Amino acid sequence: MKKNSYFNSTEHLEELTKRQLNESSDHPVLEDLEGQYEALQKVQGMNLRDELISSSDTVSELFCFMVDMGLYPPPEVLLALLDCFNLHTASEGKIPLDQVFYDKGVSAAGNKVMEKGRDMRMLKFSFGYENHCRKSKTRGDKKPSLEAFAEEYLAKNPQVYDVEINDSGEIVGRVNREQPDASSFIRKYRRWKKDQADN
Repeated sequence: MKKNSYFNSTEHLEELTKRQLNESSDHPVLEDLEGQYEALQKVQGMNLRDELISSSDTVSELFCFMVDMGLYPPPEVLLALLDCFNLHTASEGKIPLDQVFYDKGVSAAGNKVMEKGRDMRMLKFSFGYENHCRKSKTRGDKKPSLEAFAEEYLAKNPQVYDVEINDSGEIVGRVNREQPDASSFIRKYRRWKKDQADN
């Protein structure tokens, strides 16, 4: 028996991709989604589909990253998320969304979500810096400093607040979050990169 979080796995995403390649002509919705996605890729001027899918741990992580970066998710990502929500709905809520997405209870899922939030922020920063360096190289400019990019990134992407939750699990308020300075953010970023390379 598959775990509740199977539909949020890259394994399910690969299964959907294979099915899509083999069956899209038999399913007009799949064919339409793929056609629309290909048209959007021409407009966006880049196709990172395989690269992003292979570097993601979960479908929801990939979806959030792509939308956050202004990229349209491919059809298989949308269909996998639909499967997640359909599982929750078909169970009439007996399988809560935290189990559908993380296969954990509320407190463990909360820690997992917090960890994923940090990963997404660092991944977004990394992707932005690499893209910035690539553009600078194309223009013939010297490589931009990581420090200067971090300062600009933090100014444009502030972590506005933390959510305050009471003992019953209800949201009771928001606490303003102190912004990290660029040098401490870069230290966290370098630790994160090292952890990613070690895993």
